[in-house]
Amino acid sequence: MAIKRADSVSIGEIQPKLTIGQSGDRYEQEADSVATSVVNQINRAALENQDAGVKNEQAKSEEILAANNSADKKQKFLQEYSLAKTLVNGIDDTLPQDKILEQLFKNFVNIQFQYTMVSKSPETLLKGSPEGDCQTLARTFKKVAEEYFGIEKITIESIAKPFLSEAGATPYQGKKPNCDDGKRWFFQNHYWASWNGKIYDVLFLSNKRTEADMAKQMQPLTSMLMPEQEYYETEKGKIVYPIVNKYSTVEVSIFEKLKNFVNNLGQFFSNSMSAIINKIRSLFAQSGNNTSGFDSLMRELEHDKNNSAIANNQTQ
Repeated sequence: MAIKRADSVSIGEIQPKLTIGQSGDRYEQEADSVATSVVNQINRAALENQDAGVKNEQAKSEEILAANNSADKKQKFLQEYSLAKTLVNGIDDTLPQDKILEQLFKNFVNIQFQYTMVSKSPETLLKGSPEGDCQTLARTFKKVAEEYFGIEKITIESIAKPFLSEAGATPYQGKKPNCDDGKRWFFQNHYWASWNGKIYDVLFLSNKRTEADMAKQMQPLTSMLMPEQEYYETEKGKIVYPIVNKYSTVEVSIFEKLKNFVNNLGQFFSNSMSAIINKIRSLFAQSGNNTSGFDSLMRELEHDKNNSAIANNQTQ
């Protein structure tokens, strides 16, 4: 009896015959298409990674170049403007812009500024002559902020008409309040810087707008009492008038009495004129707000006038 091997093929079992298709048939085309797609995807990813790497390198190079240009620009600014070193000292330029401006603002107290009430250019100040007026300070603040720190949209604002102010003394040397023996200021105009709605009044180192009692120039009081021939009336009922290089104020009611008196000076004798003028000037020098002083002077003059009239009648 023959033993059948387990791995032998039965007579009835048929093994399929492998065939080789024709070159370029649809199956081969499909396989080629799949292979091409896979290769393209791999190549595309590699190219994208390569491009990203190139762009990152370019961005880094541009950042370095920009930083170098900025550093060079700042260095040239400091070389050209010696006082700028004091103004930017201790300021971290990586801080937010509002913090940079606040520190720059405070540094103005360190430049030994001389307040002369005469405008100078910011370039003159920064090159070593720290003197000028409120416009000088505001424009210097703007120049340093923009050209050194690159902070844009700083504007210069102003009150362009005369006004009285109770702002007090400035933190600088030089001019003191020029009205009423140092009690207040009389300004012909005033300037400050502004950024994003915030005020930088560099003259007073204040972030508040200066309160102003606006003044308008009246018709000159033409007389030997006021050779400058100018005075101003404010919205709050004061008269501002010059005395030498300063100003004083007087209430409108008192000033009206003076005007009436000046208009009638011709009624008095010429030999009394010098004494009259000296008395009026003395009252003005006391800030002109002593009502009793004016009333007393008027009574004295009226008394002298009456006595002179009596004396003339008696001689006739």
